[in-house]
Amino acid sequence: MAVMEQEQLNSTKKSISIEYFKAKALQREKKFEEAIIAYETIITNPETPITAYIRLGEIYESLSMFDKAIKTYERGIEVSKLMFDKKTEQFLTYSISSLLELKK
Repeated sequence: MAVMEQEQLNSTKKSISIEYFKAKALQREKKFEEAIIAYETIITNPETPITAYIRLGEIYESLSMFDKAIKTYERGIEVSKLMFDKKTEQFLTYSISSLLELKK
């Protein structure tokens, strides 16, 4: 990989990290609408931590937006499969199952 490409990748990772921590802070402050926008923006990048999907889903759950939570968890499962992250995949699958039970 060329030096310039590596620098760009490092810059992207740093930017995502900063935005992720901003989203977490907004979530902690219960500024859910702003946090949703922040998480939705950063999960468009493949370098985003898988926990962003979990946190976004949790916000949707807390707002009783169960269908959106399920869709977010499903997207997280897709990413976790690509990363061979079986533990997160199982956690998200369990979360979806719990929501489906709750919706009955």
